[in-house]
Amino acid sequence: MEYKKKIIEQSGQPTVTQNPVFTNCGIEFKNQPYYHNSGIYQNTKLSDDRKDCASYANAWKIDSDGKLLLASPLDTIHADILILVTDTLAFRTIDPDNPGLHITYQFK
Repeated sequence: MEYKKKIIEQSGQPTVTQNPVFTNCGIEFKNQPYYHNSGIYQNTKLSDDRKDCASYANAWKIDSDGKLLLASPLDTIHADILILVTDTLAFRTIDPDNPGLHITYQFK
C-alpha cells in the first residue's frame, strides 16, 4: 500500500497534514511468519514497513482488542484502525516519545 498522508495532532497546536515527498513510502503486509515467534512477536507476520520512508522489517498482527500491532527492534506501536477496506488502510497511534502527540497514517 502506498503512503498517502500523515496527520499530526497535538493538543493546543494546529493539525498538520503531511503528504509524502518520496514515492517509495508505504507498507506491505506479508502473509508469512515473522522471524521470531516469542514475546511481543507471538503469532505475528512479516511486513515491509516504509511508512516513514525508511525500510524496516516489522512484525504485524491484529491484537485481540482489534488494534494493529507493528513491532520491530527499533519501535513498537499499537494503533487504532480507522479505515480497513480492500484498497485503503488508515490507522492512528500515539507517539511513544510524546504521549500527547497523535499520528494518523493513510495508505491506498
